[in-house]
Amino acid sequence: GVSCHSSLVLLKTELSVFTPHLVHYTTLHHNLSLVVVSEIGRSRVSGSIMSLLQCVSSLSSSSNTSLDVCQATLLQTQQLARKLQPGSNTDAVMLALEKVELQWLNCRRSGLAEWQEQQSNGGGEENVPSRVEAAVTALQEGIRTAWRHISLPYIQSSSVIANNTAQHAAIFAKDQLASYAQFIDVKSMSNPKFECRSLTVNRYMDDFPGLVHFIYIDRSRHQLTAPSLDLLEVSSGGLSASEGDMAAACLTTRQLTKQRVWSMVDVARSHLSNGQHSVMWKDTTFSYAYFLWFEDKNNIAQVPEELDEDVLSALPRPGILSEDFYRLLTAHCFPGTSAERLQVYEVMCVHLGLVTAPCVLEQTRRLLASVWEVTGESSSYNPADLL
Repeated sequence: GVSCHSSLVLLKTELSVFTPHLVHYTTLHHNLSLVVVSEIGRSRVSGSIMSLLQCVSSLSSSSNTSLDVCQATLLQTQQLARKLQPGSNTDAVMLALEKVELQWLNCRRSGLAEWQEQQSNGGGEENVPSRVEAAVTALQEGIRTAWRHISLPYIQSSSVIANNTAQHAAIFAKDQLASYAQFIDVKSMSNPKFECRSLTVNRYMDDFPGLVHFIYIDRSRHQLTAPSLDLLEVSSGGLSASEGDMAAACLTTRQLTKQRVWSMVDVARSHLSNGQHSVMWKDTTFSYAYFLWFEDKNNIAQVPEELDEDVLSALPRPGILSEDFYRLLTAHCFPGTSAERLQVYEVMCVHLGLVTAPCVLEQTRRLLASVWEVTGESSSYNPADLL
């Protein structure tokens, strides 16, 4: 059989930046997975209430936002909510929207319209009156509560149906790809060009002493290259006592490595959010290095402009789920150049803690040349040259 797992995630769509989706994922074959993404039935009402929140949020900061627009968006949200299929929390959704309606009426009675009119005429208080601010804040919190009721607890029956559909699709795909997967396995054992596509850390141990793991990402296409940790996956079934101890040690090492790798990703993204494109640091066990760099279509290095704090704070979190952070970063770093004419790359390396910084830099240069042989890319520029 095929075991299919499901998760609720929020993705950016034309309706909203937080549209709820169900993601079903399963493993079809070694190193081959199937992921099925589907919108849940509440996408329209979820998008509508997010539009309402954006509208209300701009009321106290702009005199151009019309109260009538917010009123129409609220009515649209209520109409869409009434069309929801009965579920375990439909009553909670309607109750939350009724509370939002009462808070909206209270907001209109707070003197918001009068303050907006005074602002548009160039008079009145410059700061938002405390009564208006309190009413708008309460309304925003009520809208967020309603959104959580709508988007987060998805309808269980719909989830079961979607999961069953995804499971049938996984079984079909696994059957159809079985012979192809076996063919690739055979080719990987007899053809080094196929074999090199399956990277393992032990391939690099001799040439890069101290290297534990690395991640190379072409951010122009969001394609990732990284060695597998399968070398550390050893089954303890049917092993002798000493072999069982080794298997347990391998499992512990693999878990520690995975934890440190994800920690490295978090630290790297934190520095990237602050405008730092090249970072090296250590902990008690490992040394870490992170580099992000830009090239033109001729693989010539392009030095980015430094961004001030206001620009950096306006960027989304590094990633591509809500918005393409890297495309926006490129646009700000090279305001006079089309983002399509530039390529963005990232590399992260984990070394044993005893490895020195100069050695990490030297190995990073050689490592990228090795990775480019696998990915079929070439570059005349090394990110470590930035340091």
